[in-house]
Amino acid sequence: MVTTKEKQWTWGRARKLVIDDEGHTLGGWLDYYYDYVPMPENNRTLISKFDREKLNHMLEKDGFDRLPELTLQGDAAKIYCKETFTDLVAKLKAVGLNVVDVGLIHKSVDDDIVSEEGALEWLDEEDFKDDVLGISLIIEGTKYKRLYVKFNVEYNFKHPYSHIEEYENLLEGIDWHITTRVDLVCSLIRRLVELMHYFDTGSYYKDNFNGDEAEKYYICQELQGDLEDIIVKCEKLVNKLTEEGNEIRERVYGW
Repeated sequence: MVTTKEKQWTWGRARKLVIDDEGHTLGGWLDYYYDYVPMPENNRTLISKFDREKLNHMLEKDGFDRLPELTLQGDAAKIYCKETFTDLVAKLKAVGLNVVDVGLIHKSVDDDIVSEEGALEWLDEEDFKDDVLGISLIIEGTKYKRLYVKFNVEYNFKHPYSHIEEYENLLEGIDWHITTRVDLVCSLIRRLVELMHYFDTGSYYKDNFNGDEAEKYYICQELQGDLEDIIVKCEKLVNKLTEEGNEIRERVYGW
C-alpha cells in the first residue's frame, strides 16, 4: 500500500493563503487581528499539522471558513496524543531508561483509573479513546535490574484531565506546537520524577521479595539504587528539554 507523503508547509507559504472573497490573506489577517500572538521571525520555518489546525481554529472563531489546505486528516486530538506519548517514550529510551512496556490510562465505566497494556507503536488511533488521561510506563532498573514497576503518568495529578483538553489548550493558547511539543513532554517527565520520589521501596520489597533482614537490606539498597539512577537520568532530560525549548524560542521568535 502506497502512502502519500504529507506536504511540507512553511509559515511564509501559509501566510499567502486567501481567506475570503475580498482577497485578504492569512498573513494580513494574522498581522491585523493577532498581533499579540508570537509569530516565527523566519518565514521558512516549517509549520506543523497541529499549528495548521490551530490557524483554522482561529479563523473559525473570527467568523471565517476553514481553509482546506490547512486541514488535518483524522482526529487531531488523538493524533496529538499519540505523537506526544511516542516522543516521550523515545526520549526516555534515548537517555538509557529501559521502558519495557507502555499503555494508555483511561477511565472505566465505574470511573476507576485503569490502563491498557501494549507497545505504543502497536496502539491504533482508535485505542486513543476520548477519555485518555495519560500513559502507563513499565520501567525496569538498569543499574541493578531489581526494580520492575509501572508508573501511571497522568496529564494532571489533581483531577482527571483528558487528551482532548490538552489539545484544546494548544488551540486556545498563545504558544505554537513548535515549542509546546517540547514543553508538554518535559512536563510529563517531571510528573514521572514526582511519582518516583514518592515510591516506597520497602513496600515494593514486601510485595515482591522474601528473605531475612540482611537480604532485605541488600535488596532494598539495590532497589533504591535503580530508582535513583532513573531519577537522575530523568532530571537531566528535563534540564536538556528546558534548554531546548528556550533555544527554539530564541531561534524562532527572537526572544
